Amino acid sequence: MKDVSVEQLANIVGTPVDKILLQMKEAGLCQSSSNDLVTDDDKKILLGFLKSQQNKVSTTISLKRKKPTETTKKSTTIEIKRKKDKPSESGKD
Repeated sequence: MKDVSVEQLANIVGTPVDKILLQMKEAGLCQSSSNDLVTDDDKKILLGFLKSQQNKVSTTISLKRKKPTETTKKSTTIEIKRKKDKPSESGKD
C-alpha cells in the first residue's frame, strides 16, 4: 500500500485524528500532525502496540451466585360446598 496521511488513516479507521496521534505517540512513532505520512511499517508498529494494549486491559467478567431467598409459602384452603338436591315431592303418590 502507499503511504497515507494521519488524517486519511483516521478516516479509514473511523477514529478522531487526535486519538490516532496520541496512540502513535504512545507507540513511539514520530508523527505529530495530521499532515504527516504514515508508512506500512508505521501501521504495523501501531497495530502491534494497540493489540498489546488491548491484551493488558482485558476485562474479566465474574459471576456471583445469588443466595436463595426464603420465600414464605402461603397455603390457602378452599372449601367447596354443594347444596344437596331435595327429592321432589310431586313425583310421590
